[in-house]
Amino acid sequence: MSTAVLALGVLHPALLGGMAVAVTPIIIHLLSRRRYRRVSWGAMQFLLEAERRNRRRVQLEQLLLVTLRCLAMLLIALMIARPFVQHGLVAALLGVRGAVQRVVLIDDSASLRYRAGVDVQFGEIKAAATRLLSWLRQEAPDSRVSVYLTSRPESPLVADKRLGDDDERLLARQIAGLECSHAAARPQRTLGAIAQFLAAGAAQADVYVLSDFQRSDWLRNTAESRSVFAALDALAAADALRVMLIGVGSGERENLAVSEARLERKRAVAGVPALATIGLTNHAPRPADDVQLIVEIDGAPVPVDPVPSIAPGATRNVSVELAFPDASDFDVRIGIAGADRYPEDDARRIGVSVGDALHVLLVNGQPSIDPYDDEVFTLRSALAPPGPFASGLRVETIEPADIESADLNAADCVFLCNVGALNDVQVELLRRAVLGGRGLVIFLGDGVSDVTDFNRALWADGGGILPRPVSRLVDATRPEGVGLRRTGTHPLTALFPAGDESLTEYVHFRRYLAVDPPTPGSDVAVLAVYDDAERTPAILERPLGRGKIVLLTSTCDLDWNDWARSVDGSYVVTMLEVVQYLAGDEIRGGPFVAGEPLALEVSPEMWQPHVTFKSPLYPDEPAVSVTATVATSGPSDVVEIRGPLASQLGVYRAELQRRSGRVETRLLAVNPEPAESDLSVATESELTQALGPIPFRYVTQAESFLTGEEKSRHELWPTLLLSAVALLMCEQALAWWFGLGHGLRGGPRRARAAGPASPTVGG
Repeated sequence: MSTAVLALGVLHPALLGGMAVAVTPIIIHLLSRRRYRRVSWGAMQFLLEAERRNRRRVQLEQLLLVTLRCLAMLLIALMIARPFVQHGLVAALLGVRGAVQRVVLIDDSASLRYRAGVDVQFGEIKAAATRLLSWLRQEAPDSRVSVYLTSRPESPLVADKRLGDDDERLLARQIAGLECSHAAARPQRTLGAIAQFLAAGAAQADVYVLSDFQRSDWLRNTAESRSVFAALDALAAADALRVMLIGVGSGERENLAVSEARLERKRAVAGVPALATIGLTNHAPRPADDVQLIVEIDGAPVPVDPVPSIAPGATRNVSVELAFPDASDFDVRIGIAGADRYPEDDARRIGVSVGDALHVLLVNGQPSIDPYDDEVFTLRSALAPPGPFASGLRVETIEPADIESADLNAADCVFLCNVGALNDVQVELLRRAVLGGRGLVIFLGDGVSDVTDFNRALWADGGGILPRPVSRLVDATRPEGVGLRRTGTHPLTALFPAGDESLTEYVHFRRYLAVDPPTPGSDVAVLAVYDDAERTPAILERPLGRGKIVLLTSTCDLDWNDWARSVDGSYVVTMLEVVQYLAGDEIRGGPFVAGEPLALEVSPEMWQPHVTFKSPLYPDEPAVSVTATVATSGPSDVVEIRGPLASQLGVYRAELQRRSGRVETRLLAVNPEPAESDLSVATESELTQALGPIPFRYVTQAESFLTGEEKSRHELWPTLLLSAVALLMCEQALAWWFGLGHGLRGGPRRARAAGPASPTVGG
């Protein structure tokens, strides 16, 4: 919305009535003509004749002199009223509302770290805010001022205060010392705090928003864009609010970002390669060529292939294999060689806690001395094959009777292999382990001889560990058996071909147990079915607490199927994937983005509810210790420990203590929010739609804040005084000239030469 270039005003409007004195010279002139009584005198008849000939010239001279005197008086009266000129932008921003509550909202989000030139755009925001506050103090000294930051809605720089000279200087120093945050703007939080503050007592308010109006911040979701400004609706409905949107920065902002960096597997194991997926997004209208990726593990470089060209607006995913030499914590940095105008997202971090192995516990329902008769022989060989290549798994085998004495919480994944009905204590121990984050895999078999007893113990009317109750034993109608078909995309069935094809032509299931299909709305998912007429569920998954349970309705050995003997190796790959998919993490948290609080979930049974957080600036920035209160005492409870806001990018260190007393450290990587990398700016029409009924003015020429003098207005009285003096001097010079001209041009002399006339005597 355009504004006038200049606006006029006066400091003392009431004194403008003094401009009436400009008619004083006219009144004096008229009165002076009535001071004399005319008497005819015969000797003056020749002078009168000359006067008639010069009357027009004399009248013009008198009119010019009276006009100059009137203008001089007008300028003197206007000077006393003290007029001034004002930038049109100032008039538009300040209006004529008088002493209202003035709230200035400064956007200090990460997008303003963009370098339009030498300096970041946040410098323009600070300069504009300082200029605006100076104008507010000069033009509206009785107004109360508050200054908010988008990064700190709960702690304004100034709250409800009239600014004096000292206050303005102090506030200007505070603003000059501000650093741009690493977080997104989250304007709805700050606008909500402002609305709450204004609703407490402000009759009328002007809210000034200084921002780049990044689309991802101010129009976070098209369907919910009103939510950003919705907090101000009530004030707008009461006709108590005016909003000024002041856009700082212009032009298209191009950016190449590392938008994603993650490990494909939740748990990394020493000596076993880990695959990392890296996303590169090109927020520019032209392709990004010659992009060189840099990957470092604790500062040591990792060889990476060149990145192919990235199309405009596209994201390219790159896979990088990482190897961790030992069990420890590693800081992985993934970045782009060289820096663009927005270096904030040119790198991302991953904090990796590497273990020596994943602990897998096999509960053998049919142990045997003969390996070929042992229930878990093939499964154990698949999970921990002999040879020089380690799978990263440490496999331990126990019998069902040992469940009560085993440390289930030390296992990452537990397999029940053809185990019949368990007692209530064993079922409860397994249920608690899953609730705490462990994975549980149930293979069925002929050990389930009594379906009713098995369902009573493990299904327990839906409160046990069985995803669905078992109904009957099924023998395949075809002699060779039936195959498997996946029902959708899932990590455990990633090897299955798409479409209607079965897993492989080499896999056949001759016998299996049918289970009741999940009810509508159930949390149980069917991942694969048998290739029979009924499409009987074959693999089912059910979440329970922080863990998951997977049920396979056939055996893990070769008794009921030939999967373990498949030449395509799908059995080995699937079993390894099952462990990686279900392996629990004792400490959960993340991914973390700048501006959000750090939070960890721990089991109070294994960990003390106390965490010390150390930022990337430690020890310059002190550590923060947080203790959570455990609401209940059950061993399956999960405690969330909320830490400080992640104000810095990089790796935070969280120090935790086990119940055994051992202190351990976890690396928490804090990265920019991916949406913040899209630096596109909301248009005026988009902001208009977002504000809805809220009255506002959109000012785009924010560069006006950055030029000219600090004063918002320029008084004209010195110019008026000089002009009045010049007019009076000009009037005197002309009066002298006109008087001198009568004698030189011979008016009276010609009258004398004409002879005597009747005089006109004034008396």
